[in-house]
Amino acid sequence: MNSLAIKFRTCRIRRVPYYLILFCGIPLFCWGCSPDKGETLERLVQEAEELVQHGQYRDALARYNRILKTSPDSPAIHYKAALMERRLGYSDLAVRHLEKAVALNPKYTEALLELGYCYLISKRYDKAEGMARVLLEADPKDVQARLLIGDTEALDGSYRKALAGIETLCIEYPDDPLLFLRKGDLNLVLGNRTQARAAYLKALDMAPELPVALMSWANYCGLEGDAAAQEKTLRRLSALNPENLLYTSFWGDFYFEHGRRDEGLRVYEEALNNTPEAKANPYFLARVIEVFLYTGKWDEAENIISELVRLDPRGIEAPYFRGHLALAQGRFADAVTAFRRAIHLGGPSDTIYFYLGLAQWLAGYVHQAQSSWQEALRLNPAFLQTLLHTAALEISLGEYVMADKTLERVFYLLPDYREAHELFALRLLAKKDKKAFESQCRILTHMGSPPERLSLLKALGHDVSEGFCSTESGATIPASPSQQRLYVTICGSDKYVDPLMDLAVAMDNNSSKLMGHGSEMKDTAEWLYLKVRLALDQGRIKDAERDLRKLKQHNNDDPSVLRLATAIAERRKDQDQQVAAYRTLLREAPEDPEILNNLAWLLAQKDDSSVLREAQILAEKACDKKSSDPALQDTRGWIYWKQGMNESARQAWELALSLAPDNPTIQSHRALLDKGS
Repeated sequence: MNSLAIKFRTCRIRRVPYYLILFCGIPLFCWGCSPDKGETLERLVQEAEELVQHGQYRDALARYNRILKTSPDSPAIHYKAALMERRLGYSDLAVRHLEKAVALNPKYTEALLELGYCYLISKRYDKAEGMARVLLEADPKDVQARLLIGDTEALDGSYRKALAGIETLCIEYPDDPLLFLRKGDLNLVLGNRTQARAAYLKALDMAPELPVALMSWANYCGLEGDAAAQEKTLRRLSALNPENLLYTSFWGDFYFEHGRRDEGLRVYEEALNNTPEAKANPYFLARVIEVFLYTGKWDEAENIISELVRLDPRGIEAPYFRGHLALAQGRFADAVTAFRRAIHLGGPSDTIYFYLGLAQWLAGYVHQAQSSWQEALRLNPAFLQTLLHTAALEISLGEYVMADKTLERVFYLLPDYREAHELFALRLLAKKDKKAFESQCRILTHMGSPPERLSLLKALGHDVSEGFCSTESGATIPASPSQQRLYVTICGSDKYVDPLMDLAVAMDNNSSKLMGHGSEMKDTAEWLYLKVRLALDQGRIKDAERDLRKLKQHNNDDPSVLRLATAIAERRKDQDQQVAAYRTLLREAPEDPEILNNLAWLLAQKDDSSVLREAQILAEKACDKKSSDPALQDTRGWIYWKQGMNESARQAWELALSLAPDNPTIQSHRALLDKGS
């Protein structure tokens, strides 16, 4: 599964665009309140401030609300309470407190600006602009107010108008790097990458250690596909303040997004163990739980969840993540209980209702799942995953008219949504419209549907009458528990079990139900592909080889078939067979850096000079295609070293270590030069 395939949506506000971090995030502390209600109020204010410093915003909000019971006319406390509510994702409550603060003090500029951005986030653009106008009446040159107007124009779709305003500000204030960052962001939105690059570099030139400038530049490098520059920038950002957990998260996430899972995990584990504030920061702990769930470290995830409970016994994060942990472990009834508790503690949430419905469906509570997803759609009518799963459930219940309407809503929101097209293919399968089904499969091929999912879909389509059974109401549903799970998977819910082909086996522990249909499917190419994958996953190498021989009779040159041959050779530990399989695969995909690298590494195990020379050519070509991959550079260094080209090996390994400095394999290879081996 691709990197970060299990990136959970949480019920808190996650990363907003960098310029909004700056201009929405008015300083958390406003000490305009002079406690005149005695020692109790002074103590509560002090406690709230300390809680804010430790990231315990919910407890800080509770203190501010207690103060407001005895001092309801303090605009500063209303403002501080609103900031906590914003941090917790309660924008509507924040608006109420800010409106009260402004009513008590119409010249409270911080509250006016924060209220303007709250209106902006909730798409009340007229009111947001109204707040900016009030600020401009007091000071016509107020930069923050002019930026608020520009943001209103941008979010309303008038990007060029917003950019014109920012360019004017850049002329008036040529030494302000934040304005140039905003200019870069707007140019990026408009597709003007050259201008965006120039603006970001200008900001970095003025303030090379400004965190938001480094974040913006890292984001730009990522969009340009320059992984090496992005990593270098994120390292600089983290080095500014090694104890800043937000910077650490950006750095760790970079590795996950680029498939370097071990390095990403190392970044998070080191921060958790070595940063004093890490275990007291609920937001960082929540991200660590996500990482542990993704990497399968379930015991560690449970330990951190328990730590979250200790920090915030009434918070929704602990039961929310317990639900995800239960889903990952296949304990669906426990997941239902956990998500229900999260809703009880935190109130209605479209995200939690979605996962509650998913857990209910997987646990067999079909109608309860339908009810939960209806509630999620009431809260968020454009929630694509909920719409998709609702359509799948309606198909399984035989509610075809409702399913068609739900799919229409999905296609209206996102016409090229591949998972929706896959589900539509299942809808055609349920109607037993084989011609339309086959046509839809061809469409999915052009859309780039993954071979595993497409093969599974085609395999299910080869025996409609055997694969589905009818209920008393006339509905058609998958015939076995394993096929029900496949049904869920094919519409996009394969986040909790790694390979798609393992899913049927994992859910009912009996692959014979699934595999028993093979003879009836007359050994079609799609079904044989599925059988080989399942046999490999279960370690049945002889069965995999037998079915692969049959599969080759259909299409011996298909890259997906050739990859199966390399996988079998690897399981056999037959190096000659692996080399032969990779040579065949290379003829079909001569520019693929992974194939080039793997073949080079296999050849490098030989001591023949002519073979090593061929390996060198392949490895160098792989590095030319993907120079930012440390594994490829490591292979190149190994081949140089095997040929006695020590200086070239040193350069290759040092480049590999610059990309992955803590990789133990590369470190051990590099050490060979120092040992003089």
